[in-house]
Amino acid sequence: MRRQLVGLLLVLGLFLIPALVLGQTATIRGKVRDSYGRILDSVKVQVKGVAGPVYTDEQGDYELKLPPGKHFVDYTHPNFKARREEIQLAPSETLNRYINLGIATHWEMYRLPITKMRLTRKIPTMLGAIQFPLIPSELRPFRGSKVT
Repeated sequence: MRRQLVGLLLVLGLFLIPALVLGQTATIRGKVRDSYGRILDSVKVQVKGVAGPVYTDEQGDYELKLPPGKHFVDYTHPNFKARREEIQLAPSETLNRYINLGIATHWEMYRLPITKMRLTRKIPTMLGAIQFPLIPSELRPFRGSKVT
């Protein structure tokens, strides 16, 4: 009798403990728009080290299940400025976030690494143009720009 009771408690424990552990999740959901209020689809929403990336749907909506605690959520899209937000989630909490992404500049969109910049001066000739490297003392700022 005692052995059956221990077996029953063991079986119940095997089923109840995972249910309690799995119930300790929180949800973050929301909508992503651009700076003009237009809905953005295909925005990558990712929490580093916790969950794989999720992409927004055609209505700009997303949803992520996360463990409770402090997280950093990254929102990225090739044509918009990336954004990172810090959130704090309690167990079984549902957090709604509405995010606006700014339009990226040319340099942010392509993220080109500048390894070496070579300035040249073109001198027209009868057969075309000859390029000579510029000396730093020959550089002058554009009108209206401030060089320090």
